[in-house]
Amino acid sequence: MSHRHQTIPPLLLMAAAAAIQGADDFGLQMHGFVSQGYLLTEGDNYLGPTTGGGTFDFNEFALNLTATPVDRLRLGVQIFARSIGNYGGDSPEIDWAYADYRFSETLGVTVGRFKITHGLYNEDRDLDMTRTEIFQPMTVYSTRLRDVYIAIDGAQVYASLPCASFGSLDAVLYIGGQSYDSSGSVAMEYENTGYFNSVDSVTVQRIIGGALTWNSPIEGLRARASLFDAHHLEVDGANDGTLVAAGGGPLGSNVLGNTAITSTMQDLWSGILSLEYQFHDLVVAGEYNREYGKVNAQNATSLYANVPGAGGTTTAVNLGSAYTAMTDYRRMEGAYLSASYRITQKCDLALVRSVGFADYQHRGLAFTRAWTVAARYDILDNWLVKAEWDFVQGTQEIFSMENPAGITRDWQIFALKTTVDF
Repeated sequence: MSHRHQTIPPLLLMAAAAAIQGADDFGLQMHGFVSQGYLLTEGDNYLGPTTGGGTFDFNEFALNLTATPVDRLRLGVQIFARSIGNYGGDSPEIDWAYADYRFSETLGVTVGRFKITHGLYNEDRDLDMTRTEIFQPMTVYSTRLRDVYIAIDGAQVYASLPCASFGSLDAVLYIGGQSYDSSGSVAMEYENTGYFNSVDSVTVQRIIGGALTWNSPIEGLRARASLFDAHHLEVDGANDGTLVAAGGGPLGSNVLGNTAITSTMQDLWSGILSLEYQFHDLVVAGEYNREYGKVNAQNATSLYANVPGAGGTTTAVNLGSAYTAMTDYRRMEGAYLSASYRITQKCDLALVRSVGFADYQHRGLAFTRAWTVAARYDILDNWLVKAEWDFVQGTQEIFSMENPAGITRDWQIFALKTTVDF
């Protein structure tokens, strides 16, 4: 019996060898990570239904490819999916896809979709292996607003400037835009305020920003100033069936309204001042963030009343339309101090104190004051487990839409997470 059909054709072997050689020539690399967590809160729901028995709906997945087809040119793309309570839904998306070219050791440009430099850790916020904590401090790095600050579609220029005995400066400037899903986390953030009960679209005309980093002559010490501006952030949606007024007299019912809403923030500014010091196995960091935006909302309300009819029926009576306008402000402020220490080759501990205010002109209205204790253990070089406990005072990060039974001022977070990177 002939076994010729079981041999590998020489042409196929040559093609496989060429593919391997081509991948090596292009510097092609594939990496990624997979994580699974458990989230339990006491007192209030956070990011979704997290009280009671908690939730295992807390996971992330990423797969990326990078290549260097020619000298100084780097190409990359990453597919990312996450689910944290009500956010993410495990929907795969292009996290970044860029071309980066270095003109020299000190000057380069990036085009495509790329993560932006905003604060010390925004670019690494999805990488568990870069920190001890599970969550970055919520008063500066809001989990809910990840999609606003994580990346843009556009271009950036970056440069490094040696400053002799004063260390060096790194600068980055970027411009671009973003696209938001009407059912995504940004839309959900607006719905959670209660002002909208449905969002049709979220758009932004332009995003500009940059960062300046001072790498001091003291080894391990760096400081950064970051600025971000989302120009003309517009949300279109509705708030239907809301109570407008008591309809006494002949109506014998309540006056209700179906309201079409256009909310426009001309500019959303965010500025972060950062300082970090690394000394052997100790890392100490502190950051201060302030956000400002003026919101103009236009409301077109169709008024109606449910009038009782014969046989227990009701009829919706059209009462006309009303047009209103309102102005509001986003004036958020947040800061934190953190310290992490590697106590053994495999184990880290971290302590974080964070403070935040929903309105820095009225700090007593809604605030966050939190202590965070976290531990990390590296089972293998590419496999880790983490535990975190947050004791939180204040309601700034809590929404009544997620807590229909009421909100408590003092609440806690307990989280576990394991991550494998490859």
